[in-house]
Amino acid sequence: MAKLGTPYAEALLRTLGDEQAIERAAEQLATVAKTVLEVPELQTAFGHPRIPGEEKKRLVEAIFGREFSETVLRFLYVLIDNGRLARLAEISAEFIELAQAELGQLEVDVQAAAPLTAAQRERLIEVIEQKSKCKVKLNEEVNGDLLGGLIVSYDGQRLDHSLRTSLENFRQKMAKN
Repeated sequence: MAKLGTPYAEALLRTLGDEQAIERAAEQLATVAKTVLEVPELQTAFGHPRIPGEEKKRLVEAIFGREFSETVLRFLYVLIDNGRLARLAEISAEFIELAQAELGQLEVDVQAAAPLTAAQRERLIEVIEQKSKCKVKLNEEVNGDLLGGLIVSYDGQRLDHSLRTSLENFRQKMAKN
């Protein structure tokens, strides 16, 4: 079953011509979705059925009009006209997923006990790009609870090479013996 955002995301993707326009639209939609999540008043206004669409369009124009492409603004207006602006986070996430697939990109989340060095980051990207045949976008997070090592998540996979997990596995083996 298709997600609600799929037809909208696919339509936007078809209207964008090149890689740069797709990347820019993805960044802009992510910015709108993040802004709406961080500002509860916007979330309320965009989802309120009694606020006329024209007023919502003026609000979108006032907040994002100077920085965003005409295509993304028109896309947001279509969402308003169809009563879907309240579902922007879902639609935006779907577009970003489709855009990354179209561009041969892969988003990889990495949790590490300490910040990765430039050499570690480059090597990790190189290995994943070789395996996936995609251009990797790395999202790093420092998580001191790992004690050491890292956890890499991408494409539905989770590779846990943390010291915390290794110690837990060792503890469980010892408990069995």
